[in-house]
Amino acid sequence: MLLKAQGWAIAFFALTSHCVLRNNQRMAQSPNIAQRIINKCGGPHAVAQMTGASVSRVYRWTYAKARGGTGGVIPARHHRPLLSEARKRGIDLRPEDFFDLPPGGVEARR
Repeated sequence: MLLKAQGWAIAFFALTSHCVLRNNQRMAQSPNIAQRIINKCGGPHAVAQMTGASVSRVYRWTYAKARGGTGGVIPARHHRPLLSEARKRGIDLRPEDFFDLPPGGVEARR
């Protein structure tokens, strides 16, 4: 029985490690808007606490729409709470961080 329990634990650890590694690789490739904001705010758990969303919901913001995510977009209803909490925590998060603007900001588009 002990061997079966150890085997299960090893398989679970291997699967968990693989999922964490894949997620880290995906986030290291080319961060989308949601990933950049989540990283800036201290990670998914911090953002979940700041917005009142679940941690799994915060992760979904980083997923492509084909995977059931939002395509890297944080829903607008979470912008204000994130900005407010970031200010309280001394995090330099700005409204323009929620948009994919060219270098130089809005003026560069004109």
